[in-house]
Amino acid sequence: MNILDTKDIESGTWAKIKAHYVAKRQSLLEKLAGDMSNEETIKLRGRLRECNDLLKLEERRPEEEQQTEF
Repeated sequence: MNILDTKDIESGTWAKIKAHYVAKRQSLLEKLAGDMSNEETIKLRGRLRECNDLLKLEERRPEEEQQTEF
């Protein structure tokens, strides 16, 4: 199931949200490349996963995957 439809993805609001999370993801990746404790690394990876999950909302699945069989 696609959470966002085409109209949502093409909205200015989604463009702003996406830009924010792309920048946030880049910042987290840069921090992750630095020297930090294992606990800090785990926390950053979790935050990075959240960004990636949110950005995946705009991915479209082929129609055949969207249909469920009863």
